[in-house]
Amino acid sequence: MASATDPSGRVPRPRGWTAPRMKRSVAAGVTGEHFDGMKSVGTLFNTGKGMQAHHCTASVVHSAGHNLVLTAGHCLGSNAVFVPKYDHTKSAADQPYGIWPVKEWFRDSQYASDKSPNSDLDFAFAGLTENGGHHVEDVVGANTLARTPGFVNQLTVVGYPMVKYDSKDRAFRCRDVTTTPLPAYNQMQIDCGGMWGGVSGGPWFSKLDSSGDTGVIVGNVGGYNQGGPDVRAD
Repeated sequence: MASATDPSGRVPRPRGWTAPRMKRSVAAGVTGEHFDGMKSVGTLFNTGKGMQAHHCTASVVHSAGHNLVLTAGHCLGSNAVFVPKYDHTKSAADQPYGIWPVKEWFRDSQYASDKSPNSDLDFAFAGLTENGGHHVEDVVGANTLARTPGFVNQLTVVGYPMVKYDSKDRAFRCRDVTTTPLPAYNQMQIDCGGMWGGVSGGPWFSKLDSSGDTGVIVGNVGGYNQGGPDVRAD
């Protein structure tokens, strides 16, 4: 990954580079909505802290091993577990599609969890162990990874906000939002209220399949400021 080159010929910083805006507002944007979730998208939490301590979102992506999920680079952690279509009303043993421990993490060594251009690399993959002799992709399906077409797209973004920011503890989505370039970075941005901490790693869908459980992913929540504005003090 460290030695890979971008065949598109993209420059290190987009043309028209300017300093990033430090404050963002959703006043001109939209507000998302809670929904029942998708089988291929779920939460990440560290064992020993309880499922309600989920801190990031991940999605199953197609792989030869049928055991891979995509999340943000800053979401790595020891003893991590993936819960597809997490249901806060059920115990770990009763989750609709089981729980899947992370066996191995994969992240670009150049990634930096800061506001530098290296935050462009805020993505990671995790290989999951089997559950009951099955691979996660064979149980919940998998999403297709595709190249990001450009900075301006109409996408659906899905994530699970942390309980301390959203007491409903349910899946959340922003549908049909238009992305724009984030100045100074090779990153897209959206204005959508409700995407609080915990949605990091959540998939950006350019298309959803007829089932509503899988689709085509062209990005994930992360990057500058770990993917969003600072939480208000009040």
